[in-house]
Amino acid sequence: MLKQRLWRPLWQSLAIGTGLAAIAAGGLIPAAQAQTREDLPECEPPQSGEFLLLVRRASRDVEDRLYTALPQNVSAEPCRYVGEAVMRLEGFPSLNIAKAWADYVRDRTGLQAFAIESPSARAAAAFQPTALGNGYAVLVNYFDDPTVARELRDFLSRDVGLASYADRPYLLASSSTDSKAAGELMRRLSDRGFTAMVVDGRQVMLLRQAIALPIDR
Repeated sequence: MLKQRLWRPLWQSLAIGTGLAAIAAGGLIPAAQAQTREDLPECEPPQSGEFLLLVRRASRDVEDRLYTALPQNVSAEPCRYVGEAVMRLEGFPSLNIAKAWADYVRDRTGLQAFAIESPSARAAAAFQPTALGNGYAVLVNYFDDPTVARELRDFLSRDVGLASYADRPYLLASSSTDSKAAGELMRRLSDRGFTAMVVDGRQVMLLRQAIALPIDR
């Protein structure tokens, strides 16, 4: 359900901090208990020049109290982001404001919150899962932590994809028919601390060629 509001500056919401601090004390309920991730649509990527805030799902009561502190023009809807159930908040007019709200939500509620930027042009394509096909896929387990995607992109210096293997989501580092190149990349990733593996590309479903990524704090 969408909630529409008129914009108000961040400082006007700081007075609500006491109420938000109480949210953390109330404890968090995993998103899967409120609504399964499989029931949620994939999050729409931000448009060019648009900035979003993604907040990991909590209980309905926690989310309702969070809404009261948000700028009034911000709309919110549940969706899936790299396999994780989140609330997608849009309506932030600048990068600095989106990052400030991400910090504010984390500090006041304990909820995980990330500002994300516009993806590359190919990431904005419609969500169309396709079989990866012949060859070898180098997959990275991100352990439900979206920031791993940014670290992986920074290491590779190119876009990071999203794929499904054995009914689980993984970051797609590369796909190739060259088994030697795939193995070498896996070793490089492992040396840098990523949990990487090489699998048969025919068993991999490509979900997105490139994904929108969290913005560094």
